[in-house]
Amino acid sequence: MTSDNGSLEQRLGAAAIVGRGAEADVYEWGEGRVLRLYSAAVSARRDPEIEVTAMRAVAGVGVPVPEVYESLRIGDQVGLVMDRVDGPSMLGPVMRAPWRTPAMARQFGELHASIHGRAAPSEVPSIHDEVAGWLARLDPEDGHLREWAEHELGELPTGTALHHGDFHPENVLLGADGPVVIDWPGVKSGPPEADVARTLVLLEGSTPPHASWFQRLLIGLFRNRAFLPGYRRGYLRRADLDMRLVRRWRMVRIIERLAEGPESEEATLRRLINESGGPRDF
Repeated sequence: MTSDNGSLEQRLGAAAIVGRGAEADVYEWGEGRVLRLYSAAVSARRDPEIEVTAMRAVAGVGVPVPEVYESLRIGDQVGLVMDRVDGPSMLGPVMRAPWRTPAMARQFGELHASIHGRAAPSEVPSIHDEVAGWLARLDPEDGHLREWAEHELGELPTGTALHHGDFHPENVLLGADGPVVIDWPGVKSGPPEADVARTLVLLEGSTPPHASWFQRLLIGLFRNRAFLPGYRRGYLRRADLDMRLVRRWRMVRIIERLAEGPESEEATLRRLINESGGPRDF
């Protein structure tokens, strides 16, 4: 990992920013490349070398990802230098042209199945450990949810498939040569059903904060009637899924997401819990 902080900080100060996110900012970093620089909080708990290993592993089996050139540290932040991908996220066409939703959803599902077709490198942490860590942080008032989810997690089978960990349409960019999967710091190892369940929770529980009221209406309508069914069909074109396990994992991952604490999603997450087939005292 490069860590010549003086020169790197000077270079960062002169670099143009091309994107901002909740966990990382993206800067121009030479011709055709960008620096994805994680916040100090994210940097403290994530090893960029694991992300590099995972991205190179899936690239080796044909999953389209940006090429990664190096990892570096600037002060208390870590980042990755990688190819720049110019193009909208997969959410863009869905919001601008809702009739394209079924085709986009099928492609999205096929990509996800392709990722799960690769066994995770040994350095990648277990999804069971990740979820257990979040459940331990759940508000004490939700202790009954934590106890149920911890018990269910202990009963769920393990696995070795590579997980993206944050697979949603905004993390698939439509580049000149086709879709490219970005944002891999949440990479994990486990059964495919656990990562599919995470994606379902993200799709059901969140709406892009920059969307207009009309776009939110369209997203809600097409998510349930077109995107989720299309995603499932696309996935099953490439790989099998145990839908019973997906449903069990979905409940656990709803509670995990609640522990993560996005306030904008809390009401929706609690509604999903109440509508679920979970414990009677939910």
